[in-house]
Amino acid sequence: MNSTQFLSISLPVGFASATAFGLIAVGAFGLSWSLLGSLAPVLFAKVVKRRPLQAASSRESLTFEVLVTAHNEAEVIERTLESVSVSISSFVQSEHFGSRLQTKVTVGLDHCTDGTALKVEQFSARHPSLEIATVPNFGSAGKWTMLALLAEQSQATWIAFVDCGSIWHRDLVREVSRHWSDDAVLAVAPSYLPERGLAGGGALERANWKLEQLLKSLENHAGGPTSVHGATVFYRKETLLTVLKTLKNRTWLNDDVVIPLSLRLRFPTHRIVYLAARTSEQGAGAVDGWVTDVGVRSELGLEIRRRRRLVLGNLQWVDGIYLADFFQSFVRSPYAMAVASRRIFRLFWAYWVLFLGLGIGMTVALLAPAFRNDGTGIIVGIFLSSTLFAFVYRSNWMRRLLMAFLSGLDCPRLWLSLKNEKEISWN
Repeated sequence: MNSTQFLSISLPVGFASATAFGLIAVGAFGLSWSLLGSLAPVLFAKVVKRRPLQAASSRESLTFEVLVTAHNEAEVIERTLESVSVSISSFVQSEHFGSRLQTKVTVGLDHCTDGTALKVEQFSARHPSLEIATVPNFGSAGKWTMLALLAEQSQATWIAFVDCGSIWHRDLVREVSRHWSDDAVLAVAPSYLPERGLAGGGALERANWKLEQLLKSLENHAGGPTSVHGATVFYRKETLLTVLKTLKNRTWLNDDVVIPLSLRLRFPTHRIVYLAARTSEQGAGAVDGWVTDVGVRSELGLEIRRRRRLVLGNLQWVDGIYLADFFQSFVRSPYAMAVASRRIFRLFWAYWVLFLGLGIGMTVALLAPAFRNDGTGIIVGIFLSSTLFAFVYRSNWMRRLLMAFLSGLDCPRLWLSLKNEKEISWN
């Protein structure tokens, strides 16, 4: 073989090897940061010994209001209200604040056309000791509009945004109340875990949520998470209204990121508390997740629209909040910006997986040329493809994961057309 032939072979092989290595490196870094990116601000906070603002405990009377958003939720509204009622009753009977707590439940009816209002009325009649009211939305439909309306009409010190279908642990209010008298606490986000056996409650997805619980628990050491699970979040109303006024210019789709991130950026010395799961060693019984959700719908059509809404919502806050004033925000709230970066990397997780897959595939092709000659590669490819198809066909979780993957690949197109996208309010 002469030098010309050698170069003609080695150059493409060398380029392919470098490309494969680059794809694997980018994919591995992206996935690693999307999973473990929160460790960076946590470690930095440990090094500099971050001391968040502290406030002395207070025994003053408290007012607390549960704000439930509902859009045609007749099937699940009563289960949510029942769990809320039990948790409030358990707290009132405790010694922490006792009868000094003034509570109220308000259900926001957003253009409901089913029997949601009737279900609320019937539940209220069966529970006369619990003050329950309804607030209809006569304006434009949408969860964000409903949340803003409910928050503005509330007279409570602390409020809880609750999705229909959310089921509270009976000790939830008692655990959250430990942070109410600390003025440094902006919000309390309870851990979430899908109810076992329902759509989204399979073993793999529950394991994924437990990993997320661990990561958010670590973020507590850097001022708390910048994204929470929207099924239930407790907010100090005064600071919440402050940031809601700055967010009125847009109908935001992901309130579970927009509000916590805005709070962290606006009040950098304060914190959001993530209420982690409780182990049996901590007493009073183990709690896998303080909130479960029986309102998950498994239809693929709804899942596609929901995933697309999530992607659009993430692109909204990345464009309108995170990047809008990046350098000033980073100087003012470096911990919050660093923690939020994990969510941004996770937004593009489909590309990290794609890069890893392409890089590994190219590496296998380069290291095992025999696969191309004797047909082994074709057989292995057919086997792996068939196995993947079987998983996707038989597993609801795999189908939902596939929908998330396809939605993730659509990120660049949605980003470019973000201003022209029609808003999606509920599904």
